Amino acid sequence: MRGTAGGGGAGGQVTRVDANGEQVRRGMAWVYGRYAPAGSPLYRLQAEAQAGRRGLWQDPRPKAPWDWRAEKRVRSTGARTI
Repeated sequence: MRGTAGGGGAGGQVTRVDANGEQVRRGMAWVYGRYAPAGSPLYRLQAEAQAGRRGLWQDPRPKAPWDWRAEKRVRSTGARTI
């Protein structure tokens, strides 16, 4: 096992399966540039998922989770963005 989560649980890789990479490869997750360093293989996996229209990339206009949450906050508070 590589790495641990805060409570001592498994991190992103258990046994020999890279859970993060597998989710991105299947189109089940986005690469979040804030945490993935430049040159990470996750970017290649995401590009392949996009090209193959796998998972969330089947949607012609998928919305990143961080954008969706920001819009939801604005809608719930009635605040406007400039």
